[in-house]
Amino acid sequence: MTSRDDMEERRLELGVAMAESSLDKLLADLGKLVEKGELPDDEVLHGSFSYRVSVDRLTVFLDLFPPSEGGEPLESLSIFQALREHGIDEVLEENVISAVSECNRERKTLQRVVAAQGVPPKPSKDGSIRYNLPFREKGSEMVDEEKIEEL
Repeated sequence: MTSRDDMEERRLELGVAMAESSLDKLLADLGKLVEKGELPDDEVLHGSFSYRVSVDRLTVFLDLFPPSEGGEPLESLSIFQALREHGIDEVLEENVISAVSECNRERKTLQRVVAAQGVPPKPSKDGSIRYNLPFREKGSEMVDEEKIEEL
C-alpha cells in the first residue's frame, strides 16, 4: 500500500469516527427526551433499535430505545430477525436479550450494545504435503506403471 493509500484510509477512518461520535450524541439526546417524557402529549413511541457495523466489519453494535408511556416494548425476536435479514447470523443472543430487558424495564436508552462479534483473520500459512509411506518416483523398478495410469 502506498503512503497515499494510507492517508486516504486514515481520512476515511477519521470521517467514520466523527460520524459515529455525532450519531452517538444525537442518539443520547433523543434517549434523554424519551426517558424524561418530553414528547408531545399525543405522541406515543414504541420501543425501537438501530444497528451499526464497525469499520473493521467485525462487530455489530445496537442502540436500543425504550417505548414512551403507552408504547409497545422492544422485542428481542424482532432484532434477531432484522439482523438475520441483513446477513448477520451469529448473534450474541444472551447479550441482546439482557440489554432489551434492561431497556424495557428501566425505560433507559442503551447504546453500543455488542450484538455480534467476529474473529479477526489470522495470517495464512502455506500448505504442505507430508508422506507417511515411502514414496517412489515413476520410472523406479518398484512402481507398477499400468496401475498408476489407471488412477
